[in-house]
Amino acid sequence: MRPTGLDATALAFAAVGSGEQAGKPGDWGETVRLLVEAGASREGVWISGKPPSEEVVERLRHYGIGPDDQCEEDADEPLEMPTEIGTGVMADIARHLEAAYRELDIEVLGSLLHPEVQWAGVCHDSAEVLDWYRKALADGTRPAVQSVEVDRDAVVLGLCLARQAEGARPAPPQQLYQFFTVENAQIVEIRGYPDRAKALARAW
Repeated sequence: MRPTGLDATALAFAAVGSGEQAGKPGDWGETVRLLVEAGASREGVWISGKPPSEEVVERLRHYGIGPDDQCEEDADEPLEMPTEIGTGVMADIARHLEAAYRELDIEVLGSLLHPEVQWAGVCHDSAEVLDWYRKALADGTRPAVQSVEVDRDAVVLGLCLARQAEGARPAPPQQLYQFFTVENAQIVEIRGYPDRAKALARAW
């Protein structure tokens, strides 16, 4: 990762600023949207040790801009369900989520969502969430589940996201931890984290 400095891109400055200036005036999500839609460089956006705000993380992922980390495992390897999911309702939801991602089954995913599920900075109900996933799949994004865990009232999926190549250069796979908060056997909130530790800490 390049350091923040004179050689950092506009998107990198916006991403770092959103994290360092969290809670202060400024619409960083809108800034990111304007920069991306104006054709700003997507290279070097994620700066090591300087994570964006949660809203900007979700906005960047909405545009397919994730950390530059390579997935640690081959996305084509078969999944072995970890033992952390246990039994009961949460384990059932975890298994259904894994199946939805493995089979790219939007209907199964939709059956798990609360009608007013929130995805910070991206979606505000289940219809918007499902539309987002449909668009991502149509654009060639393919998630491979690498891990499934139940953490109290949440399911955490470790994903390797493969995307279509841009021009002649292949798009590298990216690691993401998707955090699904559950209430009354329905997913009520979705968050994305760049690594497992932050996902389980539920913080940036």
